[in-house]
Amino acid sequence: MEQAEIQPFIAYRGYPPDWAHDTLQTVSGYTWWEVVRGGVEVRTVFGSTHAAQGNWILVPHGLQRRQLLQRGTMLTSLSFQAVWPNGRPIVELEKPVTGPAGTEVTRLARATCDIAGRAVGPAAFTAREFSFMEWLQVRCSFLTFIAQLMENVTAPGIGGRIAGPLSGDTRLDIIVHDIRQNLNAGPLPYSAWSQRLGLARAQIDRLAARHLGGTLRARRDVLLRDEIRHQLAMGTLSAKELAAKYSFTDAAHFSRWVRRMTGHTPTELRVAAV
Repeated sequence: MEQAEIQPFIAYRGYPPDWAHDTLQTVSGYTWWEVVRGGVEVRTVFGSTHAAQGNWILVPHGLQRRQLLQRGTMLTSLSFQAVWPNGRPIVELEKPVTGPAGTEVTRLARATCDIAGRAVGPAAFTAREFSFMEWLQVRCSFLTFIAQLMENVTAPGIGGRIAGPLSGDTRLDIIVHDIRQNLNAGPLPYSAWSQRLGLARAQIDRLAARHLGGTLRARRDVLLRDEIRHQLAMGTLSAKELAAKYSFTDAAHFSRWVRRMTGHTPTELRVAAV
């Protein structure tokens, strides 16, 4: 259980950036919003989910969505990662879930965002530096928020459930965790895995086929695709910078790979987000 990766990557209270008002994206994590003012609509393959002022909405991990925010909408926003080492989401949800604000979940989310807002750095969507005490305060408030939220969304009739941490083979979990921690477009490090786990490449591939239903390269590519889409939607790094960050040969190689994996160029994905 200590291996679970539970951490926020966006936390703010206020008005979202202009690009966020109408965007199609897939986030490698969960998104939780309290609608302080205005309204939110989230469209997925399961239909439309609405959250008006005085309510909150949780969008599941990795679910492609089109989000439509009314002009003037104000949010308490927490986007976070909550996965097991093999990348499996801790809470499995099929579609977005809503609930009333004014509860303990909302209070804890506000507290987490308020602490984050006092840290060094400019407004939302930029990195911030925390003192050790600020980090402890954020961590404590955030983890309590997660516990309360999970209790809410896994209640009878809501549809969420806690997923187990294992794929079915501990050795494969170690490999997938390594892929997630070192996402890049280069060759998979089979030699390092073989030395660490005492498995031949063919054995590793058989484990992946049995427990993942496919190849490790396919799993890596999906994880990398989702992360790159998220980075393009955020708009903080250029295509050239992303190509270098994820070990593509050059920007042209990066663009071809993104188009093959998503059906769109990096520019098209960024424009769609904006």
